[in-house]
Amino acid sequence: MLDEGGRPVVGNCAAQRLDAQGLSGSISVIDQTYHYVYTDVMPEDCGEPAPRRRTALYLRTSRDLGAARVWSAPRTLMAALPPGTMVRAAKARGMDRWVISYSCRRPANAPGGPVPDICVQYSADLTLDALAALKLFSEPVSAQRSPAYLGLRSGGDGSGRFSRVAHYWMTDRYGNLDVPDALSAKSGFLTWLDRLAPRRDGSADSTLYGRPVYWGTWTARPVSPR
Repeated sequence: MLDEGGRPVVGNCAAQRLDAQGLSGSISVIDQTYHYVYTDVMPEDCGEPAPRRRTALYLRTSRDLGAARVWSAPRTLMAALPPGTMVRAAKARGMDRWVISYSCRRPANAPGGPVPDICVQYSADLTLDALAALKLFSEPVSAQRSPAYLGLRSGGDGSGRFSRVAHYWMTDRYGNLDVPDALSAKSGFLTWLDRLAPRRDGSADSTLYGRPVYWGTWTARPVSPR
């Protein structure tokens, strides 16, 4: 695929074998425009070892996926995120707001301590500036801690050996949040896997496929200003 400037839509950094950073993210259709929000390595970190390459959150848009030059040039929404941060964005269910889910850790004083979790935040409105204004992590950012954690109880443990990663959520045909009919009172339906747990057959041949998968929901409601 090419963007509007004729440049291929590829990662910022050349890589060898499994060091490649995929352009992981999500596509959400709002006002007849496709919004592709994804993470990629920051170009200035391409020379660093893979575990030290910070990521940034980018946006590309398109109004016609059949066009010869499909996507706009990338716009940076957030920079200097911790290596390996996974972010998804979509229109919130029943609200004119963005909602994002991302890999994080609980604060040190949270139940279980700073263990891996998944965080969810809502923007103030549906503008891109509101999306970019969201603060994902508390300082220091490298610790990946956030008070917006869901407090997942399945997958992972307090030792840090297991994890809660590769999250995804249920969407409608436009890539925006939806839930099963039986869970209509909920705001979102999320899935994740325990990447470091043993596979079903007890082996550890893969770091992703065959791992235990879990699901959960959350509910968003308005609160009075303090």
